[in-house]
Amino acid sequence: MPRIIKIGRSNKNTIIVDIEHRKISREHAEIIKIGEEEYLIKDLNSTHGTFVNDNRIKQTQLTKDCKLQLADFEIDIDSLLLKIDSVDFNKQIEYTKILKQKEILAKFDKLENIYEQYKKDKRKIERGGGLKKTGLRAVLALIPFIGNAIGIMLGHTIDVRKQLDDLNEQFKIDYVCPICYKFFGFIEPFENIKKRGYCGRGRCNAKWNTH
Repeated sequence: MPRIIKIGRSNKNTIIVDIEHRKISREHAEIIKIGEEEYLIKDLNSTHGTFVNDNRIKQTQLTKDCKLQLADFEIDIDSLLLKIDSVDFNKQIEYTKILKQKEILAKFDKLENIYEQYKKDKRKIERGGGLKKTGLRAVLALIPFIGNAIGIMLGHTIDVRKQLDDLNEQFKIDYVCPICYKFFGFIEPFENIKKRGYCGRGRCNAKWNTH
């Protein structure tokens, strides 16, 4: 069964545009998914027309690269296609909420890079600290004043610890839910959060798994 979403000002549509956009008809257009990343858009006899790449259309193929206008209002293509590809594509939603969902997903996508960079930086600090401490132990016997050697080693250990503390503090600021800004924690890997598809911190209902 093909996936179809309708867009317009009426509450009967899948995607409801703000009523203030008077030139958009109550039932303006519909988008049909006809294949993997293949879509068809139909104008539903709207008064002021549906435009794809500045051309008024009755029916045509639609891709992510197209410019789409309902009357004089430009629609975000990615947001519409995100909706039709989602699990709950047949549920009604306001267009502004779709835009908000797109914003959430964009922020969530950045979390993977933040998590991977954190792991890389942490390994680098720990590996560097281990190598330097090994080197210090190797030359310890060559230093006549043991107290000085211990002081050097202790100073290095404190420096490594500070680097890790600074890294962890920044991670706690960056690795957070895009909505409630609560920290995801040091233990749970990004892969688990992505698979779960929602925040799960307190009453936060932020979702990013659309498939």
